[in-house]
Amino acid sequence: MPLSPSSKVTVIVPTYGHAPFIAQCLESLLRQTHPPDRVIVINDGSPDDTDTAVFPYLGSIEYYKQPHQGIAQSVNRALELVRSEYVHLIGSDDWLMPTALEILEQILDANDDVGVVHANRWKVDSEGRATFIPCVEHTGKYRPLPALIMKNTVWGPTVMVRRSALDRDYRIPDFHFCQDWAMTLAIALRGWSFFGVGSPLGYYRRHANNTTHVKNQRKIVENEIAMLKWAQASMNLPVSLESVFARSIVARERGLSWLHLAADEHSIARSEFKRLWASGDREWNTLLLAVAVHLPSNLYNLAHGVTSYRVRIPSRRI
Repeated sequence: MPLSPSSKVTVIVPTYGHAPFIAQCLESLLRQTHPPDRVIVINDGSPDDTDTAVFPYLGSIEYYKQPHQGIAQSVNRALELVRSEYVHLIGSDDWLMPTALEILEQILDANDDVGVVHANRWKVDSEGRATFIPCVEHTGKYRPLPALIMKNTVWGPTVMVRRSALDRDYRIPDFHFCQDWAMTLAIALRGWSFFGVGSPLGYYRRHANNTTHVKNQRKIVENEIAMLKWAQASMNLPVSLESVFARSIVARERGLSWLHLAADEHSIARSEFKRLWASGDREWNTLLLAVAVHLPSNLYNLAHGVTSYRVRIPSRRI
């Protein structure tokens, strides 16, 4: 059921196991100063009582259920239904400020060359305390490459995408921890500009079941490596960016070695170090890793504390 015939926005809400949170998410969408044209909720086989939580909103949203397949398949199913000009993706445990969609839509309307607009957010802990931690590194219009290859710089729940910035048959690849990064990277590689909004327009809820929780750190890094290798192999990259992809992958492989050390898996860390060294990686923190792999496990933190696997490259402002 259309909520706002004049709106150009469809909101996609994939959900799995978020029965305690989804009502707040939907309330925030339906109370926007400029409501979306459609709200599509995909229940990815939730084991909880999501059906009951969603029931009061069935007259205002489109609700679909499927066996558990993962967030990528949920979003892809929703993308097949989208006919609007803009798409906003939001996790069912997050919510938006009342003016969020109106502000983001106006920016896309005013900038035909912008494929992604994103804003800052509040982080909310398990006790409901909100803290403003900026995640937008560049405000205004900017070129996202090569920085976006080195790390994800676009974070939900305040991301709106121009549908035409993606191929009509585009499907988000199934990388559980970084499918959003894969999508924005695909848009950037097609030459679109991005636009960052400094004001917070949404709330990102932190809880034990977040996919980005620290308990998943190793899986996240492994997933990022797999996604970058997939992008490197499947996308038509200019020569100038090939080396940036290689650096980003090696940086994460180096970080994975540190995580193996943290888990007292010294033999795996040594093997990874030897492979990195054989590949020609001579970064100073790899040299430090060479020392760390021979330290007792209780001393490796001394070395790890002065290095990081994340490398920053500044974006180029227009």
